[in-house]
Amino acid sequence: MEKFMDWLWAVVVEYGPKLLVALIVLLVGLWLAKLVTKFVMKMLQRGKVDVTLHSFIRSTVYIALMILVVVTVCGTLGVNMTSIITVIGAAGAAIALALQDSLKNIASGILILVSHPFRVGDYVQTEGVGGTVTEIRLFYTTLTTIDNSRVVLPNSRLTGNNLINYNAEETRRLDQNFSIGYQDDVALAKETILMLACKNELTIPEPEPTVQMVEHGDSAIVLQLRCWTKTGDYWQLKFELLEQVKAEFDRIGISIPFHQVDVHVTGEKAE
Repeated sequence: MEKFMDWLWAVVVEYGPKLLVALIVLLVGLWLAKLVTKFVMKMLQRGKVDVTLHSFIRSTVYIALMILVVVTVCGTLGVNMTSIITVIGAAGAAIALALQDSLKNIASGILILVSHPFRVGDYVQTEGVGGTVTEIRLFYTTLTTIDNSRVVLPNSRLTGNNLINYNAEETRRLDQNFSIGYQDDVALAKETILMLACKNELTIPEPEPTVQMVEHGDSAIVLQLRCWTKTGDYWQLKFELLEQVKAEFDRIGISIPFHQVDVHVTGEKAE
């Protein structure tokens, strides 16, 4: 018993101070990790960073600080830090390689939430897919198409390809083509289209609407109306003008020709 007590006392004398210091470092480290995490959250709130990022950044900061605390405690106990750092580095590299695509989506999600190329409620189009943004997450963004279909796109595809945001500006220009026959009065057609565009309440008067001849087609002369409207009124103005121009062309006798092909058959006369 006496020998055991002597051994125990020797262990306490040798390792007791290190264990005490390690315990103090651990407690202080835990307290500092929580303090720093709270400070980071306050800075995020003051900086009006997107709420979606708050949880991710808080977890990332806390985990990084805890790793630092554990490494510091191990160093205090006299553990070989080179081996620990090597293991952590190897584990991190393996995880990063295995989750390469996921990490790419997360990085793209952070970029989207910070730079705001689009927001929830915007109508965007990319890779032939168009829809209203209904949700932005770290891994993916959800669009709702005009026929109420849900499209889920990985964030890396949104940042890695060209994207059109139709709601980025308050106003939008409507470029609408109208076809008339070669025998029709071009001046009258242009005047009619311009009059209907100017009369429509959804058209913004400045810049002024214009109508120009843009093409001599195979079966028709193409006139293009250019006018400005509020982004939210774009489709309504387009539909109204299409209907109004058709009705007015019918009234004044201007034709809207359909595509046609003239076929000429030649050959020797049968004897």
